[in-house]
Amino acid sequence: MVCQCLLASLGWGLLLYVLYRLATVLYNIIYPFFLATPINLRKAAGAKWAVVTGSTDGIGKAYALELAQNGFAIVLVSRTQSKLDDVKEEIEKLYGVEVKTIAFDFTNGNVDDYEKILLSELKQLDVGVLVNNVGMSFSYPDVIHQVEDGLERLANIDVVNTLPATLLSAALLPQMVERNRGIIVNISSAAAYSPVGMLSVYSASKVVL
Repeated sequence: MVCQCLLASLGWGLLLYVLYRLATVLYNIIYPFFLATPINLRKAAGAKWAVVTGSTDGIGKAYALELAQNGFAIVLVSRTQSKLDDVKEEIEKLYGVEVKTIAFDFTNGNVDDYEKILLSELKQLDVGVLVNNVGMSFSYPDVIHQVEDGLERLANIDVVNTLPATLLSAALLPQMVERNRGIIVNISSAAAYSPVGMLSVYSASKVVL
């Protein structure tokens, strides 16, 4: 009898836990998209410019386009100038907002280069939105000691996925704090919450965000 009661209690406990996790997932999907009151991005940002890293394709480009559609002037930051020029032209044609580009290789972890090439430019602008999107992963999943490009690739993943968000946030937060307005968006990954064995370094680096 005692054994049956214990098993029943464990079963009910497990069921309640599963239902709780399911309700949490559904809430996180339904509430922001269907129930929450949309915020006024321009008011919340409190400034004209939005900075997007890794902005020439994928999620970063989508953020840049959406922010431009909402009337923000855009700073595109990525590695390749030709791609930056293409996205700049596209945004200007679609939305008629001001667009600046900064070519910066985020595998470069030198703080002096950050200051000279990137931060010195950004600090001259009134930045209301910072989207820390730039990231790097493996060419394909593999165990850590057999990764393509070896130690250099591992180091680059750690640097690109952690340092830009840290330095840019630290550099731009003072002006946001001063005006009591500003938005910082950090793009992480599901791998940060459910670590993947053959993407261990990538998973660990995304936990930072």
